[in-house]
Amino acid sequence: TALNVETDTLPQIPPKKVPASTLVALLDAVSIRDRKIGELTAKVQVAKQRLAEREEHCRVIEEQVAQAVINSNHVDLDIEWHTQALQGAEKRNDELEASQRRLLAALDPFRRKALDAGAGDYASMLSARSTDMSTSFSTFAGWAPRTPRRHLLEPLAPTLT
Repeated sequence: TALNVETDTLPQIPPKKVPASTLVALLDAVSIRDRKIGELTAKVQVAKQRLAEREEHCRVIEEQVAQAVINSNHVDLDIEWHTQALQGAEKRNDELEASQRRLLAALDPFRRKALDAGAGDYASMLSARSTDMSTSFSTFAGWAPRTPRRHLLEPLAPTLT
């Protein structure tokens, strides 16, 4: 049934007298509860701050890892390029040594004739000539090894320690 305030009245309970010690205890309990709520609120704020700092630290570390991966890929590229350049140089060295052996074999009869004719120290003359040739051919056609990233990277700045 609906309660009509105008016609129905609720029975009034007479107020009880509460001892002062009970009121003090109740106020102490409320005060302790409020203090605990304040402490917990402060702890939550500290935890939120720490969480934000850790998230920022994780973001920085993730950026550093991404940069390290990029640098690693560049180093891998450099290693691959230098490995191929070394293999090419070794192959060219083998070809030049074979060519030198063929030329020396072709010159051997002439050397013997020159020695028989008294031309002097023909071996030292050949050695000097081969040094001149190797120096002139080391930069043949302007070729010099270059890394593919030569123009992509800025020079390192000196660090202050």
